[in-house]
Amino acid sequence: MKKYILTILMVLMVGSFISGAGASTFYGLETLSPKSTISLVTAGPGTAAHTIFGHTFIRIQDPVYDIDIMANYGVYNPAQKNFYLKFLDGTAEYSGELQDSRGTIAAYSYYDVDLVQQDLTMTEEQKNNLLMLIQESLLPENKYYRYDFFFDNCSTRVRDLLNEATDGALFPPGAEGQGQTIRWWIDSKSLPGYPYYDYVYDLFLGKEVDQVASYIDEMFLPDMLLQGVAQGITTIDGVAQPLVSQTFSLNDIERREVDASFWQSPAFWWWVIFGAVLIGVVSSIVNRKGKKVLLGFFTFYLILLGILGMVFLFAQFFSQHTVTHNNVQLWWMWPTHILFGIGLCIKRAQRCIRYYLLVWSVAIVGVSIYMMVVYPVMGAFFPMQLTGIILTLWYLMGGERRFS
Repeated sequence: MKKYILTILMVLMVGSFISGAGASTFYGLETLSPKSTISLVTAGPGTAAHTIFGHTFIRIQDPVYDIDIMANYGVYNPAQKNFYLKFLDGTAEYSGELQDSRGTIAAYSYYDVDLVQQDLTMTEEQKNNLLMLIQESLLPENKYYRYDFFFDNCSTRVRDLLNEATDGALFPPGAEGQGQTIRWWIDSKSLPGYPYYDYVYDLFLGKEVDQVASYIDEMFLPDMLLQGVAQGITTIDGVAQPLVSQTFSLNDIERREVDASFWQSPAFWWWVIFGAVLIGVVSSIVNRKGKKVLLGFFTFYLILLGILGMVFLFAQFFSQHTVTHNNVQLWWMWPTHILFGIGLCIKRAQRCIRYYLLVWSVAIVGVSIYMMVVYPVMGAFFPMQLTGIILTLWYLMGGERRFS
């Protein structure tokens, strides 16, 4: 019950979207006053799955027009019809909205999430250009968009608006990326304290995230946009100046650091499972016991991989999320495992099963070696693959029959 109360409270505070007179004032503005301030506000990571990457806002303050609002480009409505199905296939609608700054700050403070504000050095022309761009982007015909995890999200939308309004200040001459892939960025910068989330991301993301990210693409993360803005250079009256005039905390909350022990990771538990399976195989050979348990687990294991293979097949051919395409996991998690997993329990199918497992054993060894060389950050899958290899060898050696 407490969880639902907190959720409702969060919605009420963070969901303090500007409407009515407040929206009319903003949309009716043609120019901001000389006393106005434009800022980038970056929220640190939260504990929920959708908050672990942090968040980004553009804050507009103008005391002359009594305006203090934030533009948020990461708003979604989970109540929309078939939202979660649409989220999986990449057709869920996200939108940009205006929020009351004080309510937003209060909400993040309530949940102990840090907020950092960077005031930007901008000419009056640049401020008004940004005002126009935000107004246009939040029109009913423009505000909704198809969310893309890494290439069109709350951070990249803000990045593009600020860069256009400041005449390219976010990309000073000579700016270069750090030569890392998107997978590396999320593994090392956002998910080291969340091994289960890391495991799921590595499970579902395809080869597109293994390309080296450019300087612009690195800013898909709010923290990297914060750094990019801090390194930005703008030119005012012919003089180059830092894009950020000052940086400060909005709520004096320290950044949450999350450390996860190895035993909390999926890799640890797959090593435990592998060890248990290895003991079971040895026991079945030496003591001729445990055959049914091993066979039952092998059936469950193959069906599980087959179900995941079905999901990856859907992600490959039907999902609009391009980052889920070309998933290396599909090379060894075959949808056909469902049928052959069931076939393990059918005696008349054993000969066919053995040929199938022989082919799969070659594939899984090849994929394991390939992943260790090309994707060392995905080492959590190695014990999972070893489990499949040892069960396959046990079966091919006649373990399911000979050691009864």
